[in-house]
Amino acid sequence: MNREDEEFTLQLWRRVRTIIDQQAGRDDGDHTVQAPEPTLDEAFACIRNAAGHRREFVACSLVAISTWAEDNSYLQTATLCVESAAYLTPGDPAPAIIAGRLRRRTADYDRAEGWYLRGAALARSLQKWELFIQALLWHGFLHFQKAEYSEAERKYRSAGRAARRYGRRALAGVAHHNLLTLASDLGSYAEGERHALRALSLYPVYFPRVPHLVHDYAFLLARNGFYTAALKLLDHVEPLISAVQERVVVVGNIARAAGGARRADRFETAADEVVRLASVSDENASRGLLGAAEGAHSLGQASRAVDLAARAMDLALRRSDNEVQRLARVLIERTERQESPPADRAAPSGYAALARECVDRLGRWASRPRGQAARMLRKHEPKQPPPSETAASTGWRRGAT
Repeated sequence: MNREDEEFTLQLWRRVRTIIDQQAGRDDGDHTVQAPEPTLDEAFACIRNAAGHRREFVACSLVAISTWAEDNSYLQTATLCVESAAYLTPGDPAPAIIAGRLRRRTADYDRAEGWYLRGAALARSLQKWELFIQALLWHGFLHFQKAEYSEAERKYRSAGRAARRYGRRALAGVAHHNLLTLASDLGSYAEGERHALRALSLYPVYFPRVPHLVHDYAFLLARNGFYTAALKLLDHVEPLISAVQERVVVVGNIARAAGGARRADRFETAADEVVRLASVSDENASRGLLGAAEGAHSLGQASRAVDLAARAMDLALRRSDNEVQRLARVLIERTERQESPPADRAAPSGYAALARECVDRLGRWASRPRGQAARMLRKHEPKQPPPSETAASTGWRRGAT
């Protein structure tokens, strides 16, 4: 990077930091996304207009700044940065796909879908198969959140076929992982277990989604009444997932499993943490609260179960998460009918061997060399190019959820 480029990047960064400071002042320290205000849109429009002949260079810089902003929970700024990059480089699928993921995180589902469709079409036309597969996976998860299950399954299976066709082993594992989550709500335990086994066999040792896979297998167990079996695995997963928007789901599932296993002490600790995390960010908070509500129902705490489920439904309504709304409504109806909570079932026949494999994989994953997980992720995803390259090769950095 020459001196002129360095000065331009510094000025761009200062401009974005001013926007971040403005956002922080409006959010009072809570960086969950509100609808973008005109002043922010106008500020990023100015950045795009100033790009001139440096469009690709500015787009690359904006993607990098977006990554930093997302890591620091400035989701509104992160979204506007990457959308600006997508506008500056309309032939590049990568920023469009990232914009879709960020719009999905901020519950702007219509705009997310538009970005996914654009990104997938561009990636396919350019034969950028990893980006194409990633767009299908993320688009499928958007359908899943909206409770459009057949569309979610169609996207996941299309992604799996493409991953196998083009030799993307880890992304084929992600497709099976996502089909596992679908089976937890709609399929049988046996179907979900098959997808869990397949995903585990396809994931590299240090792949970042390994703890999430074990968590989602534990969720499958809990949804089928194998609460003690689920809790044993969740206790291994819990220390490995720290991001607030992910941890609230993990702790919510611990509350669900602990309640089902009639472990009141364990339930209380987990339920208290769910409520605390839900006050920090509303992303996925409805899912954590729903888990705590189900745990309360299992322990016979009817009024608490209804209160937690109502809070989950309110958050899910605000974020258009139809799946959580449906499940919360069902739980409230069951509680009001005074239905008996399900009993804790003995572990299924295939559990012991799969659980041992899960715990072994978690141990190997947790003992990875420093920074290895990040290197493995970069190995299986397109690399971020230096500013001298065209933005058509710009990659992304997030796992597939």
